[in-house]
Amino acid sequence: MQAKILFGSTEAVTDTFSERKSPFHGDVVSTAPLCTSTDAKAALKIAHNATKAAKASTLSQRCNWLLDVAHKLKQNKEDIAKTITDEVGKPITFARVEVERCIETLTLCAETMRTMHGETINTDAMDSGKKTLSFFRREPVGVVVAITPFNFPLNLVAHKLGPALSCWKHCSTQTNSRSTTNSLQVCETFC
Repeated sequence: MQAKILFGSTEAVTDTFSERKSPFHGDVVSTAPLCTSTDAKAALKIAHNATKAAKASTLSQRCNWLLDVAHKLKQNKEDIAKTITDEVGKPITFARVEVERCIETLTLCAETMRTMHGETINTDAMDSGKKTLSFFRREPVGVVVAITPFNFPLNLVAHKLGPALSCWKHCSTQTNSRSTTNSLQVCETFC
């Protein structure tokens, strides 16, 4: 399998690749393009622009988006688990559990979004306060840069992307070089 560079939902091409070899038999199981600092800056710019556009989306749109991603992962569960086993050497039973945990993480993020809210503060709680009411509301501030390790290549990506996207933030993800295909599999489901 050959991983890709995704800038948003646009695939980029490069001439430089790295290989992932199976820890079991040493055969090449996947290749991935090597990114440059210019690529990283381009990804951050795209994520920043996407965050601005995401402010216009509704809560139900974002919830449904995450639930759709979880559904797509469930449909491809066995293929994704096999990729985890091939790339990082995790036993297939544990790889299947990781895919399930990823699905649960994204589902929980979608469900949590529905209950996220601001708070109201009674300003007249002190003698100097006026009889008014203050409130705050959560708003996105910037982009999340997610760097993930190899030991849980799928679920740890979900632990970064799910909460960030729940808060209207977009991400630039850098995965560990041992597990690039798994991260690509979850990122492609968001496109």
